Amino acid sequence: MKLYDENILKEMYEYIKQYQVENGKSPTYRQIGRSVGITSPGKIGRYILQLEMRGLIGKERDGSVAIDPRLFSGRTRTSLVGTVACGMPILAEENIEGNFELPVEIFGNEEHFLLHAKGYSMIEKGIYDGDIIVAKRQSTAEAGQVVVALIDDEATTKIFLPQKGKYVLQAANDSLDENGNRCYPDIITDHCEILGVVDNVIHRVR
Repeated sequence: MKLYDENILKEMYEYIKQYQVENGKSPTYRQIGRSVGITSPGKIGRYILQLEMRGLIGKERDGSVAIDPRLFSGRTRTSLVGTVACGMPILAEENIEGNFELPVEIFGNEEHFLLHAKGYSMIEKGIYDGDIIVAKRQSTAEAGQVVVALIDDEATTKIFLPQKGKYVLQAANDSLDENGNRCYPDIITDHCEILGVVDNVIHRVR
């Protein structure tokens, strides 16, 4: 008598891999079971244990959902969503230009998005025109962090400096024009929406 259906094991393994590529995280036990038509939690657990014993998967520390994505592809799916200005803000376009995989060993498992950098206002933070900004998707930020912020439906990348009753979005380029004025003045607003915090930059070859 066969203890395990090898076809189910294969389908389960392939489902876990595909889910992690598409979602950047592990599926739940219930999702795994549903993918192969198994509803019994005990039976799902036994099949997952068998995959683990074969060295195909590994459980996360909390033991809850528990497939370590690094054991599969070591990559997380990330979308490239339009262009963000590094000068004055431009209209934010949420058109997905493409989906890409980033190594989790470098970028982590958090949800990220990618944007084209445009302009030169952030060069002192190492962000140049044409670079790809890698931003961790989150709605809050600490003072001094480089953020992607939305202001009146326009997106920009700046240093986040919240003050009492207002927000200051500061450029990282101290260049002056011929009149001695900053080429990239601060953006001061009473409302802005944080879309993410920049934690990496992919430079294009120059």
